[in-house]
Amino acid sequence: MLKTNSKDRPLAAQLVGSDAVEMLDAAQILLDVVPGISFLDINSACPVKKVVKKKAGAYLLKSPDTLIKMVKKLTSKLRLRLQ
Repeated sequence: MLKTNSKDRPLAAQLVGSDAVEMLDAAQILLDVVPGISFLDINSACPVKKVVKKKAGAYLLKSPDTLIKMVKKLTSKLRLRLQ
């Protein structure tokens, strides 16, 4: 359900999850489907109970090591360019 056009620049997307490898896979799929994405945001503030229960969203603020691991994994493999 992604729809964009050439006026949507710069384009950003948000990922939510708790596993660094799964987040990387999701980011790569997203970038393949929408190659114009310039920024990726890791949701680390959503307080919704069902998200936090899955160790995602705001849970990551209580687990900085997990968040750091995720950021390192994503930044080591992904290349984003401002378009």
